[in-house]
Order: sequence, then structure tokens, then C-alpha cells
Amino acid sequence: MVRNCIKEINQSIKALLSIRAFRVFITAFSIIVFFISFTSFKGVTASNEMYPTFNKGEKLIAMRSNSYTYGDIVTYKSPLDTSDAYIIRRVIGLPGDTIYFHDGTLYINGAATDEEYVYYDPSKEGYVEGIIYTLEDNQYFLAGDNRNYSVDSRVCGGIDSSVIFGKIVFSTSRFFHFR
Repeated sequence: MVRNCIKEINQSIKALLSIRAFRVFITAFSIIVFFISFTSFKGVTASNEMYPTFNKGEKLIAMRSNSYTYGDIVTYKSPLDTSDAYIIRRVIGLPGDTIYFHDGTLYINGAATDEEYVYYDPSKEGYVEGIIYTLEDNQYFLAGDNRNYSVDSRVCGGIDSSVIFGKIVFSTSRFFHFR
């Protein structure tokens, strides 16, 4: 009889623990979903303007951020686009920088930079050169990696920090390719 009582108590404790574990799991899951829905962006690259880094149709996830540096890949709302579409570009200029291009080379504050991620075909048209851009305190210079086909800050100038959503953190198309 005592054994049956102990057995019933053990079963009751196990049932309570499994209910409690389930509640904790549901609560944690809900918090994570809520957090991600307000701090992340899920999108798809609509063109090959970020080739070779990302291909057209690649699924990306960005996290909100207020701090960016050279080389970060960000998503933002274009000042030239009236749709709700977000655009993916790389940060190549920070507030206060002076940017220009010459013979396919990026110059930041007068110094040539090495951009190993850039796809540039000098035989093709569509590459803007000869314009000097000076960024204001709240502006970033954003450019696509496929420079011949990218519409970016070379066309519309510095991008205000208020329209930048955040940094791309990984690509689901590359099986959780973390950046």
C-alpha cells in the first residue's frame, strides 16, 4: 500500500513537472518569437546587385542595429523607391567620409581601398566615376557588390541612418551561413 502511494506521488510529480516544463517552453518560445518579430527582418534578394556575395532569390535575415562600420551588409528603405521594399547593400562610407571612384577603385578620404568582395567588369557600362561624395553626420554610403548593375549611393548620394533597418546576420539559402 505504501508502495502504491509512493508510486502515485511520483507519477503526480512527473505530471506536474511535465506541465511546468511545457509552460516554460511555450513562454520562452513566445518571448523569442515576439523579440524576433520586432528586431529582425526577413527578406529575399530581388536582384543580382549584391553578386557575388548573394545571388538573386537568396533568403536573408537582418537584426536591428544603430551602429555600422565598413563592410557591414545592411537593409534599408531607398529614398528613390516609393514601395515598401527593403534593399540590401554594403556599407562603404561612414558619416563624415569623402568618397570617390577612379578606374574602378574606391577611395575613402583620399586612400585607395581593397574591396575583394566587389564584382566589377570594366568592359561594361553602368559604373559611376568622377563624382566626389562627402557624407553628412547621419549618412552612410551604401553600394552593391555587383558595381556594374547596382543602383546605390553613387546614384542617390548618402543614405540617412534613419532609413537603415539593420545588419544582415545570415543567409538561410546557404544553410545558415552566418556573417
